[in-house]
Amino acid sequence: MIPGKFAGNWIVEGSNPIAGPEPWNCLLAFMYDMYDSRYPSISIGVELGRLVNKPEGILTRPMEGPTFEDVDVSAGEVVCMLVSVEEGQEFRGGTVDPPIRYTLLVRMESDERIKVEIFEGNVSDPEFTSNAMYYTR
Repeated sequence: MIPGKFAGNWIVEGSNPIAGPEPWNCLLAFMYDMYDSRYPSISIGVELGRLVNKPEGILTRPMEGPTFEDVDVSAGEVVCMLVSVEEGQEFRGGTVDPPIRYTLLVRMESDERIKVEIFEGNVSDPEFTSNAMYYTR
């Protein structure tokens, strides 16, 4: 986690991941691959994944979008175009699935709160709807 920046772990506002049987359900993480830090990843937990019919969550890689540590409150709304990946996929000889599968819209409301919405496919000029979720640290 980088204080005041997009990078790091977030939890669904009002949730208590410690109390639940599956704490990862309410998580969202903007991170770098554990094997090669050149590869950014976004781990989308169950709660947000349900918006795109992925109730098991999704591991994605942004093909377009800002560098995680560059985004702060002053950035406004940012868009990440995402492809699906499996953990370590690039190290098993596979390539990252090239089509854009999801569009992620994020706005840092404060250093400790973000507004997020995910859409299926490559959505140009996405706008928040009533499906948007809030995450905190």
